[in-house]
Amino acid sequence: MSEHITNKNTSSTCPDFKVKMSVLSERGKHINTVVSEDLIMKGSIKTRENSYHHEKNPTGCINLGPAQNKLMCDVLTKRLSQPDLMVWRDDLFHYYPDAGLLEFRQAIAEFLTDKANAAMPVDPDKVVVINGCGTVLESVAFALCNSGDAFITPTPYYGGAWQDFMRRANVNIHPVHLYSNKSENETRSFQLTIDKLEKGLEKANKKGLTIRGLFLMNPHNPQGEIYSREMIKDCLQFCHKYVTKSSFTARIVGSHGSCSLVNINVCT
Repeated sequence: MSEHITNKNTSSTCPDFKVKMSVLSERGKHINTVVSEDLIMKGSIKTRENSYHHEKNPTGCINLGPAQNKLMCDVLTKRLSQPDLMVWRDDLFHYYPDAGLLEFRQAIAEFLTDKANAAMPVDPDKVVVINGCGTVLESVAFALCNSGDAFITPTPYYGGAWQDFMRRANVNIHPVHLYSNKSENETRSFQLTIDKLEKGLEKANKKGLTIRGLFLMNPHNPQGEIYSREMIKDCLQFCHKYVTKSSFTARIVGSHGSCSLVNINVCT
């Protein structure tokens, strides 16, 4: 017999009708709990139900949660509407490699090699195409972690990461808290140092957590800080010294002197 649960938080995710969720497993209960506790989802729901409009609803809500780049919409719309992108081949309707079309991965590898000033050419056979950053984080969690393991990450951090890691993979985030008040020898607020990572890792170990990697966003979300080449190398050395699996860095290419992992020869 399945267990039928009506959750008021889950129901609110679909404002047009009431949802009765049939939970068939402990995993299903866990997913339901994670989704119902997600603050970003709750905020999005309230915004959709009462969206601001300068005439129709001037007292409505404006959602400041998502970071969506709308500055490139006109450029992307024009390019994606060109005839050369509307050509389909028979093989595109059939099965193809799980990592993505080879020609697409080759184009990505060439782009990263050029734009990220790679220390060595990016190998397209080591490029995997996944649909969206959230799916990437979930895939990394499944690949590197066991259920109940954790990633260490400096705060504040992208709020959706917790759900991406926790929802199905059951991988947590152990925060390393950074503060607006500058400590001695610090040059800016929320400054990340290896000493802080080491202290954060020590706290995680005392809690009995198995830390499988360092989750670091560069440029940082939400602060926008661009980590230096030296900082990234220090983080890699931190992972090599302490962490049982590997580091994972989310990266946006080409931002004002920022440094990508592909720009660093990790063998040296």
